[in-house]
Amino acid sequence: MNDTVQHLMTPDGSIRAVTIDARETVSQILKAQEPGELSEALGELLMGATLVRSTMAPDHRLQMTLKYPGFSIYADALPHGKARGWVAARENSLSKPQFQVARVLESGQVHEGTIEAEASISETLTTYMMSSEQTTSTVGVSCSIVDGEVIWARGFMVQLLPNPSAQALEAVTLALENLQPDWPELDDTFLGLAILGDSFRLLSNEELSFGCTCSASSVERAMVAAGKHEVDDMLTAGEPIEVVCEFCRTKYVVSPADLKRIAQTF
Repeated sequence: MNDTVQHLMTPDGSIRAVTIDARETVSQILKAQEPGELSEALGELLMGATLVRSTMAPDHRLQMTLKYPGFSIYADALPHGKARGWVAARENSLSKPQFQVARVLESGQVHEGTIEAEASISETLTTYMMSSEQTTSTVGVSCSIVDGEVIWARGFMVQLLPNPSAQALEAVTLALENLQPDWPELDDTFLGLAILGDSFRLLSNEELSFGCTCSASSVERAMVAAGKHEVDDMLTAGEPIEVVCEFCRTKYVVSPADLKRIAQTF
């Protein structure tokens, strides 16, 4: 069964919502990452990145980072329904958890927003949408993992469009206030009804899957970016260089002959 991202709207067009079912995508990412006790947080951040990209930058890449003093969680939402993520154990000089988002604007410029992380990823995403994107939104993401199996990975975002009708606003506000704790177990139709009230229009249904952009050529570009001094040191060592993608764990081996060719580009 394919994962889905659905776009919904109230009949009068004043409130829109996006729902996501990412169980298989999260499962594939966890197989590559094995993040242990951070598995659910990684799944929730991944869904958050996909929801924000789908609404704010559908044709562009969007990255989210959740930093704590002892580790960082990364989510990368790509165009065409692909997503990836990873967890890094690293020391961050932070007194409080930090949440960062980087996305490409229609102009091609990169928009970056940073806020202090809230108690939950859902609360953090809702605060970010209000403060950095200037969009009144409610976000919910929930991931349940038992003995390494993803039981559910569900999320939604509800956004107010300009000048919503009083009737639609009242209905959606009431629906969100009465949203039951078991909402992640609802199918797409019932989740749509639960967050938008008695009726809604289905605008689109997109597939979502785990995907990575790494390649042998991207590894070579990274070595060029590291600089001539670094490449010369690798050449002097005379040994093949093994590079492992942080997202999918694919291994790439750069031979001394490849290093010599790369060095000639400087």
